[in-house]
Amino acid sequence: MSDKTTTKNEEAVVKSTRSVSFLKDQHVRRVIGDTFSHLFLLVLSVIWLIPILWV
Repeated sequence: MSDKTTTKNEEAVVKSTRSVSFLKDQHVRRVIGDTFSHLFLLVLSVIWLIPILWV
């Protein structure tokens, strides 16, 4: 019976480790996505301001 308990505990540790790495992966993806979207918006705003400043 103790073998089954250690197996369940080991499975729980593996699952918790996977969820932590999954959360870190999600965080990295969000930061990268936010960075690219802000850069894209910056480029669009500069393009939009060029004709206004030209006149």
